[in-house]
Amino acid sequence: MKIRGKKLKKKSLFKLIFVSMLIPMGLFCLFCGIAAVFGASTVTLNGEYQTGWQGLIAALVMFPFFVVIATCFTWLGAALGLWMYSWFKEIEIEVVDARVVGHSKSDQDGVINSESLRSST
Repeated sequence: MKIRGKKLKKKSLFKLIFVSMLIPMGLFCLFCGIAAVFGASTVTLNGEYQTGWQGLIAALVMFPFFVVIATCFTWLGAALGLWMYSWFKEIEIEVVDARVVGHSKSDQDGVINSESLRSST
């Protein structure tokens, strides 16, 4: 099913980017931390390489900060790009196994109800 809209809410875009970065960045930080346990110079803190268990702990502590910072930069670029794109064309998103979970009163262009979802699939 495809959904078309003029704009995508900034909060939804941020949540989508944040969730999509959790697993890959978490695995990367874990990999760097495990490599540091075995002596690799993969984790740097205050200009010094952290190795051993300190490297693993430092990598796990830095993980949330990396995710939030990377999400913020990606979100800024994506929000700007989608805002500019919406000047020329509607945004079209394709979803699989969609269901309506509710709507807010701030929805302006009508409400997608469950009947319209069933009839369009």
